[in-house]
Amino acid sequence: MALRDEDDFFHPPATNERWWTETYWFSFDDPARNLSGTFYPLLRPNLGISALTVALWAPERSTAWTAPYYRAYWHLACPRFEGASMRLEGLRYDILEPLNAYRVRYEDEGVYAADLTVTGITSNHVVVASRAVGHWDQPSRVQGWLELAGKRIELDCFGMRDRSWGPRLDSNDARASYVYGINASGSFLVISQLTMDPPMSTGYVELDGERSRIAEVMSDIARDERGRANVVRLQVTDEAGRRFDIRGRARNHLAKQASPGYFAWMSMFAWDFAGESYGEFQDVVSPDRLSAAAAIQLNL
Repeated sequence: MALRDEDDFFHPPATNERWWTETYWFSFDDPARNLSGTFYPLLRPNLGISALTVALWAPERSTAWTAPYYRAYWHLACPRFEGASMRLEGLRYDILEPLNAYRVRYEDEGVYAADLTVTGITSNHVVVASRAVGHWDQPSRVQGWLELAGKRIELDCFGMRDRSWGPRLDSNDARASYVYGINASGSFLVISQLTMDPPMSTGYVELDGERSRIAEVMSDIARDERGRANVVRLQVTDEAGRRFDIRGRARNHLAKQASPGYFAWMSMFAWDFAGESYGEFQDVVSPDRLSAAAAIQLNL
């Protein structure tokens, strides 16, 4: 499944289904400050609307109202590319090198601003790429600056970017996780669909220039009193026969709901992969599942 330069732009919906969705996500995790950030546009072109979530979070700042910055814009007009540039509310993406390098800018005047260059450190990991559905991921180096509360923050760290398009219901029974770690020597990605029996995991491990897709994953997760992943062990076997025992601990958390059908605890993790690496454990669950569990626990 090869990507084309055109895949960096928005895709025409393959059906008239109202829930046909496209996303264009960038993230970063700065271990020096235990600071994480995300830019997450979500488009519903058949409805003619889009949404944008921009967030910056740190330890003990785990909710939309306590995070250093959190904005969720809804019912925006769908953006379009003009040449190699796209704008949505205060966000601007510029494609500097197709499928590999981008400039990400954001401004909420007087509150939060960002100017970042995001460059892939390896080729894209393609899960699927067709006219009807697509998903790929790329570990990247993130360099530039942030301005928050009148302070300028110079940034040089790693992050992941993710593209997807296809049907995505607002009301569903989602239970999944999206886990990665990145350093200068390599990276890993584990995407798990936990509602399947047995659960299904995809992803890859890349180390010292050798990449192989994941064949098997076993996870051991210790959670805190709020259900957030705090300590994680991943036992990964890839298709090349390599085995990895990866252990990590959370550095921060954010409660994020970027669309009605998906809630996620977004947590920066320090991993012992390839010495030391950093990334995220994104614990995804549909609000319907959370509500059903809360109703059972309610003592009426």
